[in-house]
Amino acid sequence: ASGAGARRNVPRRALRGYSLTVLLLVEGKSDRDTLPILARKLLTTNVSVRALSVGQGDLLSADKITVHIRFAVARRRDIETVLLCIDSECTEILKTRRRIEAVAQAVSNQITGLTVRASVVDHSLEGWLLNDRRAVAQFLGTSPGALRYSNPENTSRPAVAMRRLFSKHGRDFVKTGDLPRLAGTVDPARIEAGSPTFKEFRLALE
Repeated sequence: ASGAGARRNVPRRALRGYSLTVLLLVEGKSDRDTLPILARKLLTTNVSVRALSVGQGDLLSADKITVHIRFAVARRRDIETVLLCIDSECTEILKTRRRIEAVAQAVSNQITGLTVRASVVDHSLEGWLLNDRRAVAQFLGTSPGALRYSNPENTSRPAVAMRRLFSKHGRDFVKTGDLPRLAGTVDPARIEAGSPTFKEFRLALE
């Protein structure tokens, strides 16, 4: 059951010497495979990261997210924090932030014993990764000076910008494969220098 009547406490193990887990709820395979790589670069070694891909639109439903979390916690009792990660997808950041934070608050009201937070990806993962020009240039086999694009935080379609950039350098952009590999090479500090939403992602994890 869902809704206010289903509110319950989620029991937790004694965590002395036990690795805590952050659960990322995302939409899509590329986010599921890529966001944990970025999160691990931002977290201490005694925190593990897992990602669960939910149905399209589920992140904006508190009742559906509550069900997903309960199933996840039943499998892993060490989950301490849940982070709802949603792409803004051409929608105004503030509007997306208000909607996903309202969902996080509603989920917190239904499930106690967990920290539930929200993060907005602006406007998709490609935008975050493009902020590390050095890593992108190395990935494409060129120099940072050869990359001609403005701050991807200011474009509503960074995936299109990424695809065009790859094509210009003789590469096909394969989202599900290239994003995780690129994420493994980026420096979070460089991304954060150009991306306020990535900084918010780090703060939400911490």
